Amino acid sequence: MVRPIPHLPAYLDTSERDVNLWHVWCPCCRRWHTHGAGRKSDDPMELLGLRTAHCHVRGSPYDATGYNLVYGGRWADLPRGQRRYGPGGAPARRAEP
Repeated sequence: MVRPIPHLPAYLDTSERDVNLWHVWCPCCRRWHTHGAGRKSDDPMELLGLRTAHCHVRGSPYDATGYNLVYGGRWADLPRGQRRYGPGGAPARRAEP
């Protein structure tokens, strides 16, 4: 059986001097993954698509398939808390022992 390739929203970051970046929230490892989006002279929209996951979690569901980057918006337009901590905008609380 062929696994479908998941689509994850990618946020375009144009703040770097020479290159553009895509930031993608990984629901598996609960971290932002960063992928290249070309040089400033490139069209970053042409650089969306299939990417290898940067997961640091053993057994990630993305290990076998990777994921497709789809345009989710501009990185600068996300609230500061979301850019730092992810979609919830606040640090995850650790479980009480």
